[in-house]
Amino acid sequence: MPMAQLLVDVSRLELQKVSVSNVKPSGRNQHVEKYDVALLDLLIPDYCMPVLFLFKPHPGDQIGLSGSEFVRRLKESLSKLLVPYYPYAGRFCKTYDHRIRELLCNDEGVPFIEAEIDQEMDKVVSFDDFQPVPILSGFKFVNLDAGVFFHDKADLFLPALFIQATKFRCGGVSVNMTFTHMLADGKAIFQFVKDWSQMTLEGHCTNLPIHDRSLSHPVSLLQSLIPSGNPRESHVETNHSQNGHAPLRPDDKSLGGGKRDRSDEGTDNGGAPASLMDHRAVRQDCADAKAAVDPALAVRFPILPAWARKTLHVKKASVMKLKQRAMANEERGLVPTALDCIQSHIWRGLCSIPSSLDGKKGCVYGVAVEGRARMHTPALPESYAANAFVIAYTQPLEHPSDDHLTDASKIHDIVRSVNPESWPGQLGRTVGILLNGAAIQQRAFFSSSWYRFPMYEVDFGYGKPVLVTGSAACSSPLTGYAFILPPRPGSDFLASVQMVLPPELLQALLDNSEFRSFFH
Repeated sequence: MPMAQLLVDVSRLELQKVSVSNVKPSGRNQHVEKYDVALLDLLIPDYCMPVLFLFKPHPGDQIGLSGSEFVRRLKESLSKLLVPYYPYAGRFCKTYDHRIRELLCNDEGVPFIEAEIDQEMDKVVSFDDFQPVPILSGFKFVNLDAGVFFHDKADLFLPALFIQATKFRCGGVSVNMTFTHMLADGKAIFQFVKDWSQMTLEGHCTNLPIHDRSLSHPVSLLQSLIPSGNPRESHVETNHSQNGHAPLRPDDKSLGGGKRDRSDEGTDNGGAPASLMDHRAVRQDCADAKAAVDPALAVRFPILPAWARKTLHVKKASVMKLKQRAMANEERGLVPTALDCIQSHIWRGLCSIPSSLDGKKGCVYGVAVEGRARMHTPALPESYAANAFVIAYTQPLEHPSDDHLTDASKIHDIVRSVNPESWPGQLGRTVGILLNGAAIQQRAFFSSSWYRFPMYEVDFGYGKPVLVTGSAACSSPLTGYAFILPPRPGSDFLASVQMVLPPELLQALLDNSEFRSFFH
Protein backbone atom coordinates (compact mmCIF):
# COMPACT_ATOMS: atom_id res chain seq x y z
CA MET A 1 0.00 0.00 0.00
CA PRO A 2 1.46 3.44 -0.95
CA MET A 3 2.51 5.87 1.74
CA ALA A 4 -0.24 8.13 2.97
CA GLN A 5 -0.13 11.63 1.54
CA LEU A 6 1.41 14.13 3.94
CA LEU A 7 -0.91 17.11 4.17
CA VAL A 8 -0.42 20.46 5.84
CA ASP A 9 -2.53 21.46 8.83
CA VAL A 10 -5.37 23.21 6.98
CA SER A 11 -6.49 24.94 10.17
CA ARG A 12 -3.30 27.03 9.97
CA LEU A 13 -3.67 28.02 6.34
CA GLU A 14 -4.52 31.58 5.40
CA LEU A 15 -5.86 33.00 2.20
CA GLN A 16 -4.01 35.84 0.51
CA LYS A 17 -5.00 38.55 -1.98
CA VAL A 18 -8.69 38.02 -1.33
CA SER A 19 -11.21 39.94 -3.39
CA VAL A 20 -14.99 39.60 -3.27
CA SER A 21 -17.32 40.80 -6.00
CA ASN A 22 -20.75 40.14 -7.44
CA VAL A 23 -20.91 38.69 -10.94
CA LYS A 24 -24.13 40.00 -12.45
CA PRO A 25 -25.80 38.93 -15.70
CA SER A 26 -24.19 40.68 -18.68
CA GLY A 27 -27.62 41.64 -19.97
CA ARG A 28 -31.23 41.27 -19.04
CA ASN A 29 -33.92 39.42 -20.91
CA GLN A 30 -37.51 39.74 -19.84
CA HIS A 31 -38.03 37.31 -16.97
CA VAL A 32 -40.19 36.85 -13.90
CA GLU A 33 -39.27 38.74 -10.73
CA LYS A 34 -39.66 35.77 -8.39
CA TYR A 35 -40.63 32.11 -8.17
CA ASP A 36 -42.49 30.35 -5.40
CA VAL A 37 -40.49 27.21 -4.76
CA ALA A 38 -41.94 23.86 -5.77
CA LEU A 39 -42.50 20.98 -3.37
CA LEU A 40 -39.41 19.10 -4.56
CA ASP A 41 -37.23 22.18 -3.90
CA LEU A 42 -37.98 21.80 -0.19
CA LEU A 43 -36.81 18.24 0.45
CA ILE A 44 -33.58 19.70 1.91
CA PRO A 45 -34.43 23.34 2.71
CA ASP A 46 -31.81 26.00 3.52
CA TYR A 47 -28.91 23.66 2.82
CA CYS A 48 -25.92 24.91 0.82
CA MET A 49 -24.27 22.20 -1.29
CA PRO A 50 -20.62 22.88 -2.21
CA VAL A 51 -19.03 21.11 -5.18
CA LEU A 52 -15.25 21.37 -5.55
CA PHE A 53 -13.45 21.27 -8.92
CA LEU A 54 -9.65 21.04 -8.92
CA PHE A 55 -7.70 22.04 -12.01
CA LYS A 56 -3.97 21.39 -12.30
CA PRO A 57 -2.47 21.40 -15.80
CA HIS A 58 0.32 18.91 -16.40
CA PRO A 59 3.74 20.35 -17.36
CA GLY A 60 3.37 19.08 -20.93
CA ASP A 61 -0.14 20.51 -21.47
CA GLN A 62 -0.37 23.35 -23.99
CA ILE A 63 -2.69 25.51 -21.90
CA GLY A 64 -1.35 28.98 -22.64
CA LEU A 65 -3.25 30.52 -19.71
CA SER A 66 -2.11 31.72 -16.32
CA GLY A 67 -4.23 30.98 -13.27
CA SER A 68 -5.23 34.66 -13.11
CA GLU A 69 -6.34 34.71 -16.76
CA PHE A 70 -8.29 31.48 -16.18
CA VAL A 71 -10.22 33.06 -13.30
CA ARG A 72 -10.87 36.23 -15.32
CA ARG A 73 -12.38 34.13 -18.12
CA LEU A 74 -14.51 32.24 -15.63
CA LYS A 75 -16.05 35.47 -14.37
CA GLU A 76 -16.59 36.85 -17.86
CA SER A 77 -18.32 33.71 -19.16
CA LEU A 78 -20.35 33.34 -15.95
CA SER A 79 -21.74 36.83 -16.48
CA LYS A 80 -22.94 35.79 -19.94
CA LEU A 81 -24.36 32.49 -18.71
CA LEU A 82 -26.42 34.19 -16.01
CA VAL A 83 -28.60 35.76 -18.70
CA PRO A 84 -30.38 32.43 -19.42
CA TYR A 85 -29.65 31.18 -15.89
CA TYR A 86 -31.05 34.31 -14.21
CA PRO A 87 -32.47 32.55 -11.07
CA TYR A 88 -28.91 31.45 -10.24
CA ALA A 89 -28.07 35.14 -9.72
CA GLY A 90 -30.98 35.54 -7.28
CA ARG A 91 -31.65 35.15 -3.57
CA PHE A 92 -33.87 32.89 -1.46
CA CYS A 93 -35.95 34.41 1.32
CA LYS A 94 -38.52 33.27 3.86
CA THR A 95 -42.18 34.05 3.30
CA TYR A 96 -43.62 32.95 6.68
CA ASP A 97 -46.72 31.65 4.93
CA HIS A 98 -47.84 28.62 2.92
CA ARG A 99 -45.22 29.30 0.23
CA ILE A 100 -42.43 28.70 2.79
CA ARG A 101 -39.60 29.99 0.56
CA GLU A 102 -39.39 32.33 -2.39
CA LEU A 103 -36.69 32.73 -5.04
CA LEU A 104 -36.14 36.38 -5.93
CA CYS A 105 -34.96 36.70 -9.52
CA ASN A 106 -33.51 40.14 -8.92
CA ASP A 107 -30.22 39.81 -10.84
CA GLU A 108 -28.40 40.50 -7.58
CA GLY A 109 -25.48 38.50 -8.89
CA VAL A 110 -23.32 35.53 -7.88
CA PRO A 111 -20.87 36.32 -5.04
CA PHE A 112 -17.46 35.45 -6.48
CA ILE A 113 -14.43 35.19 -4.20
CA GLU A 114 -10.91 35.19 -5.61
CA ALA A 115 -7.98 34.21 -3.41
CA GLU A 116 -4.50 32.72 -3.38
CA ILE A 117 -2.90 30.22 -1.06
CA ASP A 118 0.86 29.82 -0.64
CA GLN A 119 0.90 26.03 -0.75
CA GLU A 120 0.92 23.12 -3.18
CA MET A 121 -2.53 21.80 -4.08
CA ASP A 122 -1.69 18.19 -3.23
CA LYS A 123 -0.51 19.25 0.22
CA VAL A 124 -3.88 20.84 0.98
CA VAL A 125 -6.30 18.37 -0.62
CA SER A 126 -6.21 14.59 -0.25
CA PHE A 127 -7.08 13.09 -3.63
CA ASP A 128 -7.44 9.53 -2.31
CA ASP A 129 -9.48 10.18 0.84
CA PHE A 130 -10.96 13.63 0.39
CA GLN A 131 -11.68 15.63 3.53
CA PRO A 132 -13.38 19.05 3.31
CA VAL A 133 -11.17 22.15 3.34
CA PRO A 134 -13.55 24.96 4.34
CA ILE A 135 -11.01 27.69 3.57
CA LEU A 136 -11.57 26.87 -0.12
CA SER A 137 -15.36 27.11 0.08
CA GLY A 138 -16.12 30.83 0.43
CA PHE A 139 -18.77 30.45 3.12
CA LYS A 140 -17.31 33.07 5.47
CA PHE A 141 -17.31 35.69 2.72
CA VAL A 142 -21.09 35.48 2.36
CA ASN A 143 -21.53 35.48 6.16
CA LEU A 144 -22.30 31.76 6.38
CA ASP A 145 -20.72 29.05 8.53
CA ALA A 146 -19.40 26.06 6.59
CA GLY A 147 -20.02 23.86 9.66
CA VAL A 148 -23.77 24.54 9.77
CA PHE A 149 -26.26 22.33 7.91
CA PHE A 150 -29.33 24.60 7.87
CA HIS A 151 -28.75 28.28 7.05
CA ASP A 152 -31.97 29.77 8.35
CA LYS A 153 -31.22 33.02 10.18
CA ALA A 154 -34.32 35.20 10.23
CA ASP A 155 -32.68 38.06 8.32
CA LEU A 156 -30.72 35.89 5.90
CA PHE A 157 -31.22 36.06 2.15
CA LEU A 158 -29.42 33.03 0.79
CA PRO A 159 -27.48 33.49 -2.44
CA ALA A 160 -28.73 30.90 -4.90
CA LEU A 161 -25.09 30.28 -5.85
CA PHE A 162 -21.69 31.52 -4.69
CA ILE A 163 -18.23 30.64 -5.96
CA GLN A 164 -14.65 30.76 -4.69
CA ALA A 165 -11.68 30.40 -7.04
CA THR A 166 -8.37 29.80 -5.25
CA LYS A 167 -4.95 29.81 -6.93
CA PHE A 168 -2.21 27.55 -5.51
CA ARG A 169 1.55 27.98 -5.55
CA CYS A 170 1.87 25.06 -7.98
CA GLY A 171 -0.32 26.71 -10.64
CA GLY A 172 -3.39 24.69 -9.75
CA VAL A 173 -6.75 26.37 -9.24
CA SER A 174 -9.70 25.18 -7.16
CA VAL A 175 -13.19 26.33 -8.10
CA ASN A 176 -15.74 25.69 -5.37
CA MET A 177 -19.36 26.21 -6.49
CA THR A 178 -21.90 26.26 -3.67
CA PHE A 179 -25.52 25.88 -4.71
CA THR A 180 -28.44 26.35 -2.36
CA HIS A 181 -30.13 22.95 -2.70
CA MET A 182 -33.53 24.62 -3.07
CA LEU A 183 -32.20 25.97 -6.39
CA ALA A 184 -31.29 22.75 -8.18
CA ASP A 185 -30.60 19.03 -7.96
CA GLY A 186 -27.46 17.26 -9.12
CA LYS A 187 -28.64 16.85 -12.70
CA ALA A 188 -29.38 20.57 -13.04
CA ILE A 189 -26.15 21.57 -11.29
CA PHE A 190 -23.90 19.60 -13.61
CA GLN A 191 -25.86 20.79 -16.65
CA PHE A 192 -25.16 24.34 -15.46
CA VAL A 193 -21.44 23.54 -15.16
CA LYS A 194 -21.43 21.95 -18.62
CA ASP A 195 -23.13 25.04 -20.07
CA TRP A 196 -20.65 27.31 -18.28
CA SER A 197 -17.82 25.31 -19.82
CA GLN A 198 -19.30 25.71 -23.29
CA MET A 199 -19.87 29.43 -22.75
CA THR A 200 -16.23 29.83 -21.71
CA LEU A 201 -14.79 27.99 -24.72
CA GLU A 202 -17.32 28.87 -27.44
CA GLY A 203 -19.00 32.07 -26.28
CA HIS A 204 -22.49 30.53 -26.21
CA CYS A 205 -24.41 27.54 -24.81
CA THR A 206 -26.82 25.41 -26.80
CA ASN A 207 -28.91 24.31 -23.82
CA LEU A 208 -31.95 26.42 -22.94
CA PRO A 209 -32.65 26.00 -19.19
CA ILE A 210 -36.26 25.87 -18.01
CA HIS A 211 -36.87 27.48 -14.59
CA ASP A 212 -40.68 27.56 -14.31
CA ARG A 213 -41.50 25.84 -11.00
CA SER A 214 -45.20 25.73 -11.87
CA LEU A 215 -44.37 22.78 -14.15
CA SER A 216 -43.57 20.69 -11.06
CA HIS A 217 -45.62 19.80 -7.97
CA PRO A 218 -46.76 22.65 -5.69
CA VAL A 219 -45.81 23.15 -2.05
CA SER A 220 -49.48 22.83 -1.13
CA LEU A 221 -49.11 19.04 -1.38
CA LEU A 222 -46.75 19.03 1.59
CA GLN A 223 -49.43 19.09 4.28
CA SER A 224 -51.09 15.96 2.90
CA LEU A 225 -47.76 14.15 2.65
CA ILE A 226 -46.46 14.67 6.19
CA PRO A 227 -49.02 12.35 7.90
CA SER A 228 -48.30 9.57 5.39
CA GLY A 229 -44.65 9.88 6.30
CA ASN A 230 -45.21 8.19 9.67
CA PRO A 231 -42.58 5.45 9.62
CA ARG A 232 -44.90 2.97 11.31
CA GLU A 233 -47.37 3.31 8.47
CA SER A 234 -44.57 2.48 6.07
CA HIS A 235 -43.53 -0.77 7.80
CA VAL A 236 -40.50 0.81 9.42
CA GLU A 237 -40.46 -0.09 13.08
CA THR A 238 -39.99 2.68 15.61
CA ASN A 239 -38.48 2.71 19.06
CA HIS A 240 -39.81 5.37 21.42
CA SER A 241 -37.08 4.86 23.98
CA GLN A 242 -35.09 8.01 24.64
CA ASN A 243 -31.98 5.86 24.92
CA GLY A 244 -32.04 4.34 21.47
CA HIS A 245 -28.54 5.57 20.67
CA ALA A 246 -25.39 4.55 22.43
CA PRO A 247 -23.27 7.51 23.55
CA LEU A 248 -21.13 8.81 20.73
CA ARG A 249 -17.42 8.26 21.11
CA PRO A 250 -15.00 11.10 20.45
CA ASP A 251 -14.60 11.56 16.70
CA ASP A 252 -11.80 9.66 15.05
CA LYS A 253 -9.64 12.19 13.21
CA SER A 254 -8.23 9.48 10.99
CA LEU A 255 -11.71 9.15 9.51
CA GLY A 256 -12.12 12.87 8.96
CA GLY A 257 -14.51 13.20 11.87
CA GLY A 258 -15.67 16.35 13.50
CA LYS A 259 -18.36 18.13 15.40
CA ARG A 260 -17.76 21.39 13.56
CA ASP A 261 -14.86 22.17 11.29
CA ARG A 262 -13.82 25.79 11.82
CA SER A 263 -10.64 25.76 9.76
CA ASP A 264 -11.93 28.59 7.59
CA GLU A 265 -12.35 30.90 10.58
CA GLY A 266 -9.79 33.22 12.07
CA THR A 267 -8.26 34.43 8.81
CA ASP A 268 -7.43 38.09 8.47
CA ASN A 269 -9.28 38.79 5.27
CA GLY A 270 -12.59 39.87 6.77
CA GLY A 271 -16.08 38.90 5.74
CA ALA A 272 -18.25 40.00 2.87
CA PRO A 273 -18.36 43.73 2.14
CA ALA A 274 -21.57 45.41 3.18
CA SER A 275 -22.52 46.07 -0.43
CA LEU A 276 -22.46 42.34 -1.18
CA MET A 277 -24.81 41.26 1.57
CA ASP A 278 -27.04 44.35 2.01
CA HIS A 279 -30.54 42.97 1.52
CA ARG A 280 -32.59 46.03 2.33
CA ALA A 281 -33.32 46.48 -1.35
CA VAL A 282 -34.91 43.03 -1.66
CA ARG A 283 -36.60 42.73 1.72
CA GLN A 284 -39.73 44.49 0.46
CA ASP A 285 -40.32 41.62 -1.98
CA CYS A 286 -40.81 39.12 0.82
CA ALA A 287 -43.57 38.66 3.34
CA ASP A 288 -43.40 39.97 6.90
CA ALA A 289 -40.08 38.79 8.34
CA LYS A 290 -41.29 39.38 11.90
CA ALA A 291 -43.69 36.45 11.93
CA ALA A 292 -43.05 34.10 14.84
CA VAL A 293 -43.01 30.70 13.12
CA ASP A 294 -41.08 29.55 10.08
CA PRO A 295 -43.21 26.90 8.27
CA ALA A 296 -40.03 25.13 7.12
CA LEU A 297 -39.55 23.90 10.70
CA ALA A 298 -42.25 21.31 9.99
CA VAL A 299 -39.84 19.49 7.69
CA ARG A 300 -36.60 20.30 9.51
CA PHE A 301 -34.94 16.94 10.24
CA PRO A 302 -32.34 16.32 12.98
CA ILE A 303 -28.65 16.07 12.10
CA LEU A 304 -25.77 14.01 13.46
CA PRO A 305 -24.13 15.48 16.56
CA ALA A 306 -20.80 13.92 15.52
CA TRP A 307 -19.74 12.49 12.20
CA ALA A 308 -16.89 11.01 10.20
CA ARG A 309 -16.16 10.86 6.48
CA LYS A 310 -14.34 8.29 4.37
CA THR A 311 -13.84 7.95 0.62
CA LEU A 312 -13.64 4.38 -0.66
CA HIS A 313 -12.79 3.26 -4.19
CA VAL A 314 -14.75 0.42 -5.81
CA LYS A 315 -12.82 -2.40 -7.50
CA LYS A 316 -13.93 -3.08 -11.05
CA ALA A 317 -13.63 -6.81 -10.37
CA SER A 318 -16.10 -6.61 -7.45
CA VAL A 319 -18.91 -5.41 -9.69
CA MET A 320 -17.96 -7.52 -12.70
CA LYS A 321 -18.06 -10.66 -10.57
CA LEU A 322 -21.66 -9.96 -9.55
CA LYS A 323 -22.70 -9.14 -13.10
CA GLN A 324 -21.14 -12.29 -14.50
CA ARG A 325 -22.94 -14.41 -11.94
CA ALA A 326 -26.22 -12.75 -12.83
CA MET A 327 -25.65 -13.30 -16.56
CA ALA A 328 -24.90 -16.98 -15.92
CA ASN A 329 -28.19 -17.41 -14.07
CA GLU A 330 -30.86 -17.25 -16.76
CA GLU A 331 -33.66 -17.85 -14.26
CA ARG A 332 -32.88 -14.60 -12.45
CA GLY A 333 -33.53 -12.55 -15.58
CA LEU A 334 -31.94 -9.36 -14.23
CA VAL A 335 -28.38 -8.15 -14.60
CA PRO A 336 -27.86 -5.47 -11.95
CA THR A 337 -26.31 -2.15 -12.85
CA ALA A 338 -23.04 -1.05 -11.30
CA LEU A 339 -25.03 1.27 -9.03
CA ASP A 340 -27.29 -1.59 -7.93
CA CYS A 341 -24.21 -3.58 -6.95
CA ILE A 342 -22.51 -0.70 -5.11
CA GLN A 343 -25.58 0.51 -3.21
CA SER A 344 -26.65 -2.98 -2.19
CA HIS A 345 -23.14 -3.66 -0.89
CA ILE A 346 -23.32 -0.57 1.32
CA TRP A 347 -26.78 -1.65 2.50
CA ARG A 348 -25.54 -5.12 3.40
CA GLY A 349 -22.60 -3.66 5.28
CA LEU A 350 -24.85 -1.36 7.32
CA CYS A 351 -27.07 -4.34 8.22
CA SER A 352 -24.03 -6.18 9.54
CA ILE A 353 -23.11 -3.54 12.15
CA PRO A 354 -23.72 -4.83 15.70
CA SER A 355 -26.78 -3.32 17.36
CA SER A 356 -24.72 -2.80 20.53
CA LEU A 357 -23.16 0.28 18.89
CA ASP A 358 -26.34 2.28 18.33
CA GLY A 359 -29.30 0.27 19.57
CA LYS A 360 -30.51 -0.38 16.02
CA LYS A 361 -30.83 -3.56 14.03
CA GLY A 362 -30.82 -3.79 10.26
CA CYS A 363 -31.24 -0.95 7.79
CA VAL A 364 -33.69 0.84 5.51
CA TYR A 365 -31.78 2.16 2.51
CA GLY A 366 -32.79 5.19 0.48
CA VAL A 367 -31.79 5.96 -3.09
CA ALA A 368 -32.08 9.46 -4.55
CA VAL A 369 -34.04 8.97 -7.79
CA GLU A 370 -34.12 11.62 -10.51
CA GLY A 371 -37.73 12.22 -11.50
CA ARG A 372 -38.15 14.58 -14.44
CA ALA A 373 -39.83 11.77 -16.36
CA ARG A 374 -40.55 9.31 -13.54
CA MET A 375 -42.54 11.68 -11.31
CA HIS A 376 -44.37 13.97 -13.72
CA THR A 377 -47.17 13.64 -16.29
CA PRO A 378 -46.35 15.08 -18.73
CA ALA A 379 -42.63 14.64 -18.14
CA LEU A 380 -40.59 17.68 -17.24
CA PRO A 381 -38.10 18.82 -19.88
CA GLU A 382 -34.60 17.40 -19.48
CA SER A 383 -33.42 21.02 -19.25
CA TYR A 384 -35.57 21.72 -16.16
CA ALA A 385 -33.04 23.61 -14.04
CA ALA A 386 -34.53 23.09 -10.55
CA ASN A 387 -35.20 20.04 -8.33
CA ALA A 388 -36.90 16.87 -9.53
CA PHE A 389 -35.90 13.99 -7.28
CA VAL A 390 -37.19 11.86 -4.44
CA ILE A 391 -35.44 9.55 -1.99
CA ALA A 392 -37.06 6.12 -2.36
CA TYR A 393 -36.52 3.82 0.63
CA THR A 394 -36.43 0.04 0.70
CA GLN A 395 -38.28 -2.07 3.21
CA PRO A 396 -36.16 -2.92 6.28
CA LEU A 397 -33.43 -5.50 5.85
CA GLU A 398 -32.46 -7.05 9.19
CA HIS A 399 -29.64 -9.26 7.88
CA PRO A 400 -27.89 -9.39 4.51
CA SER A 401 -29.48 -11.96 2.20
CA ASP A 402 -27.51 -15.12 1.51
CA ASP A 403 -27.02 -13.96 -2.07
CA HIS A 404 -25.77 -10.43 -2.79
CA LEU A 405 -27.73 -10.46 -6.06
CA THR A 406 -30.98 -10.71 -4.11
CA ASP A 407 -30.28 -7.43 -2.36
CA ALA A 408 -29.06 -5.83 -5.60
CA SER A 409 -32.42 -6.73 -7.14
CA LYS A 410 -34.24 -5.00 -4.28
CA ILE A 411 -32.28 -1.80 -4.92
CA HIS A 412 -33.01 -2.13 -8.63
CA ASP A 413 -36.73 -2.57 -7.94
CA ILE A 414 -37.07 0.38 -5.53
CA VAL A 415 -35.53 2.76 -8.09
CA ARG A 416 -37.83 1.55 -10.83
CA SER A 417 -40.89 1.70 -8.61
CA VAL A 418 -40.88 5.51 -8.73
CA ASN A 419 -43.60 6.71 -11.09
CA PRO A 420 -46.22 9.49 -11.26
CA GLU A 421 -48.60 7.48 -9.07
CA SER A 422 -46.18 6.14 -6.45
CA TRP A 423 -43.91 9.12 -5.72
CA PRO A 424 -46.24 10.96 -3.27
CA GLY A 425 -46.29 7.94 -0.96
CA GLN A 426 -42.55 7.50 -1.33
CA LEU A 427 -41.95 11.17 -0.57
CA GLY A 428 -44.21 10.98 2.46
CA ARG A 429 -42.30 7.97 3.72
CA THR A 430 -39.02 9.81 3.15
CA VAL A 431 -40.22 12.79 5.18
CA GLY A 432 -41.25 10.44 7.98
CA ILE A 433 -37.92 8.62 8.03
CA LEU A 434 -35.88 11.84 7.98
CA LEU A 435 -37.97 13.47 10.71
CA ASN A 436 -38.11 10.37 12.92
CA GLY A 437 -34.65 8.93 12.36
CA ALA A 438 -33.90 8.67 16.08
CA ALA A 439 -37.08 6.67 16.77
CA ILE A 440 -36.75 4.17 13.92
CA GLN A 441 -35.52 0.78 15.11
CA GLN A 442 -33.47 0.21 11.96
CA ARG A 443 -30.60 2.34 10.74
CA ALA A 444 -31.73 4.66 7.96
CA PHE A 445 -29.25 5.67 5.29
CA PHE A 446 -29.44 7.13 1.80
CA SER A 447 -27.15 7.59 -1.16
CA SER A 448 -27.07 10.03 -4.05
CA SER A 449 -25.35 9.07 -7.27
CA TRP A 450 -23.32 11.50 -9.36
CA TYR A 451 -21.85 8.50 -11.14
CA ARG A 452 -23.28 9.26 -14.59
CA PHE A 453 -22.80 13.02 -14.56
CA PRO A 454 -20.10 14.30 -16.95
CA MET A 455 -18.11 15.80 -14.10
CA TYR A 456 -14.72 15.17 -15.65
CA GLU A 457 -15.69 16.29 -19.16
CA VAL A 458 -15.97 20.00 -18.38
CA ASP A 459 -13.21 22.19 -19.74
CA PHE A 460 -12.90 25.92 -19.14
CA GLY A 461 -9.67 26.23 -21.09
CA TYR A 462 -7.40 25.22 -18.20
CA GLY A 463 -7.55 21.49 -18.76
CA LYS A 464 -10.12 19.06 -17.47
CA PRO A 465 -10.50 18.72 -13.68
CA VAL A 466 -8.24 16.32 -11.81
CA LEU A 467 -10.79 15.93 -9.01
CA VAL A 468 -14.49 16.74 -8.61
CA THR A 469 -16.20 16.04 -5.31
CA GLY A 470 -18.84 17.16 -2.88
CA SER A 471 -17.07 19.27 -0.28
CA ALA A 472 -19.58 19.89 2.52
CA ALA A 473 -17.86 20.49 5.87
CA CYS A 474 -21.08 20.24 7.88
CA SER A 475 -22.75 17.25 9.48
CA SER A 476 -25.44 15.17 7.78
CA PRO A 477 -29.03 14.13 8.39
CA LEU A 478 -29.27 11.77 11.34
CA THR A 479 -29.46 8.88 8.89
CA GLY A 480 -26.03 9.38 7.30
CA TYR A 481 -25.48 9.36 3.56
CA ALA A 482 -23.11 8.58 0.70
CA PHE A 483 -22.22 10.19 -2.62
CA ILE A 484 -21.33 7.76 -5.40
CA LEU A 485 -18.88 9.46 -7.75
CA PRO A 486 -17.31 8.57 -11.11
CA PRO A 487 -13.67 7.46 -11.06
CA ARG A 488 -10.94 10.06 -11.02
CA PRO A 489 -9.10 10.33 -14.39
CA GLY A 490 -6.20 7.91 -14.62
CA SER A 491 -7.38 5.76 -11.73
CA ASP A 492 -8.02 2.03 -11.99
CA PHE A 493 -11.21 1.92 -9.92
CA LEU A 494 -14.81 1.82 -11.09
CA ALA A 495 -16.29 4.47 -8.79
CA SER A 496 -15.70 6.28 -5.52
CA VAL A 497 -18.02 6.26 -2.51
CA GLN A 498 -17.87 9.20 -0.13
CA MET A 499 -19.58 8.14 3.11
CA VAL A 500 -20.67 10.19 6.12
CA LEU A 501 -21.73 8.34 9.28
CA PRO A 502 -21.41 8.50 13.05
CA PRO A 503 -17.74 7.70 13.80
CA GLU A 504 -18.37 4.40 15.55
CA LEU A 505 -20.58 3.09 12.72
CA LEU A 506 -18.10 4.06 10.03
CA GLN A 507 -15.28 2.40 11.97
CA ALA A 508 -17.37 -0.77 12.28
CA LEU A 509 -17.82 -0.84 8.50
CA LEU A 510 -14.11 -0.36 7.93
CA ASP A 511 -13.34 -3.18 10.37
CA ASN A 512 -15.61 -5.53 8.40
CA SER A 513 -13.28 -7.48 6.09
CA GLU A 514 -16.12 -8.58 3.80
CA PHE A 515 -17.24 -4.98 3.37
CA ARG A 516 -13.71 -3.73 2.72
CA SER A 517 -12.95 -6.47 0.17
CA PHE A 518 -15.25 -4.71 -2.31
CA PHE A 519 -12.93 -1.70 -2.37
CA HIS A 520 -9.29 -0.95 -3.11
